[in-house]
Amino acid sequence: MSPFPRKRALVLFDLDGTLVDGQHSVQATFEAVFPEFGYPAPARSEVRAIIGRSLPQAIADMLGDEAPVEAITEAYKKHFHAMRAGDAYTEALYDDVDDVMRRLAKRDDLVLGTATGKALRGIHWLIDQQGWQGFFATLQAADTAESKPSPEMVHNACRETGMDPDDVIVFGDSIFDMQMAVSAGATAIGVSYGYGDPGNLRQTGAIRIIDGFAEVEGVIAAFLEGALNA
Repeated sequence: MSPFPRKRALVLFDLDGTLVDGQHSVQATFEAVFPEFGYPAPARSEVRAIIGRSLPQAIADMLGDEAPVEAITEAYKKHFHAMRAGDAYTEALYDDVDDVMRRLAKRDDLVLGTATGKALRGIHWLIDQQGWQGFFATLQAADTAESKPSPEMVHNACRETGMDPDDVIVFGDSIFDMQMAVSAGATAIGVSYGYGDPGNLRQTGAIRIIDGFAEVEGVIAAFLEGALNA
């Protein structure tokens, strides 16, 4: 266990539903792909429930393991990459995200990373789009680790940065984020503005729920001081 106050912290961010409001592009891609394989387009509630999972696991969650998950995954990637290649495509950040991330990236007492259901290709696209080069010391993604709620993303991030799980704080909007953090021995913080239900986030391990990204710096300050309480 780390002494209090902490000198440094590893801060891991989920992307879709936490930094980025990406549900519309995800929904549109599923609506295009599922009918190709004879499945009805999923309801928005179904898609919101799986955001944060790795793509193959998300598809299996919605359609069952008997579905041709690998083929649907490849079709999804093809459609999504074609859509993202369009000049008009963007992924909207939530309010205050860019300003706060730029301040956090300048701090010597923080190490930043991602823990997301996106693939590495998607993370690099976002970094390039936002001009966030050099912000993240570790990129944990769907193609680097087991899908959430496995703790593997947190464990990998700790190994890559030399940090201990006790010094890790995870921000996310899904129960999978909270379960991942808790099972890894990290601190889980839920966000109410994403796709998850705040009550469910509490039940699965969030010790605090924030209502906007502007609250992130205050939560991190309390974490470093050893004063972060529910």
